[in-house]
Amino acid sequence: MTLGAEPKKMAALAVLLLGAAYSMYVNVFADAPGGPAQSAAPAPARVSQAPAAAAQRTVPSIERDRRALSQEWVPTLKPKRPEDVADPMTVDPTLRLDLLAKLAAVSLSGGNRSLFEFSQAPLPKVPEPKIIPKDVAAAKAAELAQAAQTPAAPAEPAKPTAPPIPLKFYGFVSGGGPRRAFFLNGEDILVATEGQTLQSRYKIIRISLSTAVVEDTQFKSQQTIRLEEPPAGGA
Repeated sequence: MTLGAEPKKMAALAVLLLGAAYSMYVNVFADAPGGPAQSAAPAPARVSQAPAAAAQRTVPSIERDRRALSQEWVPTLKPKRPEDVADPMTVDPTLRLDLLAKLAAVSLSGGNRSLFEFSQAPLPKVPEPKIIPKDVAAAKAAELAQAAQTPAAPAEPAKPTAPPIPLKFYGFVSGGGPRRAFFLNGEDILVATEGQTLQSRYKIIRISLSTAVVEDTQFKSQQTIRLEEPPAGGA
């Protein structure tokens, strides 16, 4: 009985060991980075997405290149209208050497600036001023001769000066009216107030205690006459 029970126990222990090993393999080694569960699963996804991404990158680039080619200008000598196409049977194949010689004889003229060089254009040449020496003595002689030929401007006549006024101021009277002054002209006694004119020429401008201002209306000049003592025996 003892020998028969032990093989059963060994078989049960072997089953438990196999179950524990399988559980460890699934739970530990399959979840580890780089394990068989993770290394095998993403491969189909990467393989399936690569062609789609390549297709998405290729289609816009092809469309862009096609648009660029369609907008590029390509020169052509072909006429657009069919009636403008030259008939090869009517074209003269003769080489015109005279026209080629005439074209070769044309001389190039114009600036030396290259169309492919962007720089400031050269300034135009300014002609140098020519200095002509001049004889100083001859120039002075010409000036003197011209001055001698030019008539001299007439000199302005000297303005006549007014002569002294012959009146003598020897007194005045004031009070009860305007001030009156007494003048002597030789033996004539003259009496006048301010603003009056004596002998149609001498105007009394101002009368003060010691002087009298008189204007000579003929020469438009004023003179100041000082008060003098009256002559002996005068009225």
